[in-house]
Amino acid sequence: MTDTLFRSDNLLVKAARRPGEDCVVTFDSYTDDPDLDRPAFGESAFAQAGIPTIHVVNRRNAWYQEPEWREMVAAVAAATAPYRRVLAYGSSMGGYAALRFGKMIGATSALAISPQYSLHPGKADFDRRWAKTVRGNRWQPELAGALPAVLPAVIVYDPAHALDRRHVDLIALEMPVRRIALPFSGHPSGGYLAECGLLRPLVLGVLAEQTDFTALLQAARDHRRNSTSYFVALARVAGLRNPERAIALVHRALQLGPTADFA
Repeated sequence: MTDTLFRSDNLLVKAARRPGEDCVVTFDSYTDDPDLDRPAFGESAFAQAGIPTIHVVNRRNAWYQEPEWREMVAAVAAATAPYRRVLAYGSSMGGYAALRFGKMIGATSALAISPQYSLHPGKADFDRRWAKTVRGNRWQPELAGALPAVLPAVIVYDPAHALDRRHVDLIALEMPVRRIALPFSGHPSGGYLAECGLLRPLVLGVLAEQTDFTALLQAARDHRRNSTSYFVALARVAGLRNPERAIALVHRALQLGPTADFA
């Protein structure tokens, strides 16, 4: 069961109150489902793990540039106040939100998977992937400043993905970052980690401040030949110069994950 902490036309904040001294705050990613009552990012996984969790759900793909963002932040911050450690967590657009709002909501650390530094005009104009989606957004000037320099962040990303790498480079100029570089893990890299059975251990380890990053990287490398995401990412790079090689790589991806829609 969850309690609604805040609700507007564009945002929902709900809390799953469970025993524990630590809490995870999740921010939803880009979505094709505008229903605020849909399952939140990581909701079922954290329920299975029995971890106190607060979920922020978005209706629009506006990178949380909503006029009521302050009310959302206040609701989350009030709910996290009793906890010892608070992890802000999200992927892609949700990763952007975890970094941008982490300090405001009382987070002690952040975990962002393939996040954007910003999509504010003039801040990261090299990235046009979502240009049509965000066209006409009313960007909040208060959310255009530097990222919180006192919030330690773990960022998982694909260094072979040029746009994602540039975002991480910009983020690292403004806040302390531990980079988890997973070559050819694609965007976002969470699918690759999940296929390797490493996503949940990473999240729980970062929350508890007990992650063996060297072992995690080695395990990710060891599992890559069994990852659909890995071969799809290889195919996308190969397709620029060697389409026949790319097709062969995609066939391998489909053998590993015949029901994977992205493959």
